[in-house]
Amino acid sequence: MSTSSEIVKKGPAAVADKVSRGSNVLLLDARRQSAFQRDAAGLVGAVPVYLDDEPIQIPDCDRSRPVVVYCVCDGQASSVRLALWLRQVGFQDVTVMEGGLPAWRMAGLPLAPVSRGARDDLAWQSAPRLAAQAERPIAEQSWLAGVRLPARRNLAVLFVDIVDSTDLIQNHDPIVAFELLQRVMTIVVEEGVAHCGDVRDFEGDGALLYFAGAGEALPAACAIRDRLIRARERDPNVPQVRVSLAAGELLAGYVGNQVRRSLLLVGAAVNAAARLQKVAEPGQIATTRDFLDRAECSDPDLVSRFSMLDQAVSLKGFGEPVEVWVA
Repeated sequence: MSTSSEIVKKGPAAVADKVSRGSNVLLLDARRQSAFQRDAAGLVGAVPVYLDDEPIQIPDCDRSRPVVVYCVCDGQASSVRLALWLRQVGFQDVTVMEGGLPAWRMAGLPLAPVSRGARDDLAWQSAPRLAAQAERPIAEQSWLAGVRLPARRNLAVLFVDIVDSTDLIQNHDPIVAFELLQRVMTIVVEEGVAHCGDVRDFEGDGALLYFAGAGEALPAACAIRDRLIRARERDPNVPQVRVSLAAGELLAGYVGNQVRRSLLLVGAAVNAAARLQKVAEPGQIATTRDFLDRAECSDPDLVSRFSMLDQAVSLKGFGEPVEVWVA
């Protein structure tokens, strides 16, 4: 069973040394297929793991073989998730490369195209469902691990707002209304956790989630929206939602006391996401160009779904009108 203490993290220089000392090291490059199509460069000899496979496939080979995993998203969230899966199925020596591929590039270390054909030399199995203690929360096992709080971090936030929640409560038996709200929030939590995030809070008729970076928050938002669309096709009573995304430097710290405490996120990105959700139409995801630029490296296929509104929008608390992009 995996625990955060079993996730070993090493910088690019240490990884390069590990690889040079052991020719049997398995290098795993975790990203979406569209990210490989845009730029296939990675560590020499790396094998791709596709984060948009359904279900995601992980290697099924000698559990004693040393493995190094890396990703291209902020905060190593995807590589931490992959490492947890590998530990859970019995791999004994798993290392996450700190800083991911961007850090390897900055160190000037050698790169080579990551080939789909490299997968042919391995057997594969479906990734397991992460154990409960690993699920809560993966984000804290990546960007918060060993960090003294409060601390400033570049994070991504996702707001989910249930449309017409007041009418839902007024026009349904309370038990029925609760069950419908629960169906929505179950999807929100499942997809948030599956994409390395966590729920900061359930706020009235919505939820606030946080992620180590835009590269994880964007596919989470799309997955939430798409699953709810399918749920409404089966049952039109399932509420619609508006989703908003923003990213930037936030101050993260715990508030409260020993009896009860909660993680608090303070910064402009939280305010921006809260305002943007009011701009989105039911079923839409709203964000800014800055957020999409942050996600472009890891999620180019999802970024391409967004289009800019014809007119900039005035958001409360922000001086100049903001260009809003929606999907």
